[in-house]
Amino acid sequence: MNYRKFKESILIISMIFMTNIYCQKEEKFKTGVRLIEKKSVGNIKEYESILFVLEINGCESDFYIDLKKKIEKRFKKTNKNISFNFKINTIIETEQIPKDKHLYEDYDLICEIKIENFKSWDQDLVKKRKQNYDLVLIVKNNNSNSVLSSVKINVNSYWTITTQNKNSSKLIYKLFNY
Repeated sequence: MNYRKFKESILIISMIFMTNIYCQKEEKFKTGVRLIEKKSVGNIKEYESILFVLEINGCESDFYIDLKKKIEKRFKKTNKNISFNFKINTIIETEQIPKDKHLYEDYDLICEIKIENFKSWDQDLVKKRKQNYDLVLIVKNNNSNSVLSSVKINVNSYWTITTQNKNSSKLIYKLFNY
């Protein structure tokens, strides 16, 4: 009788185990950027100048410096005046971060950019490491400091977080020019 209960217990445990294994979906990790949230209360397309404020937390300076270059390249062909301020919330010093500060009053729009919900897995440091994060943009009117638009861009990347900056800058450019 004990042997029969033992067999039944093994059968039940293996059924539960097999059900858990076969019920899990294998999700494919696809690199790229996608707009997941956009809230607008004003027009951000008709402006003469914009100041991007890039918020650095921790070791993100290389990411933001690369993103700055990509955004500058996109806006180079327009007649819009753009500049960048770096808001540093870290004790890590780097010489690459520009020290000059622009006055908010000199620009029509202020766009604050920061990273939220950062996740990294697969500890292979060469090609397989995956990152997922949200790039959050808050666009404010300079005169009233009221929020005109808030945008959340979800980014999936391999290896480093900078690998999707070209696509992120393209989406940011479209938000301000289309």
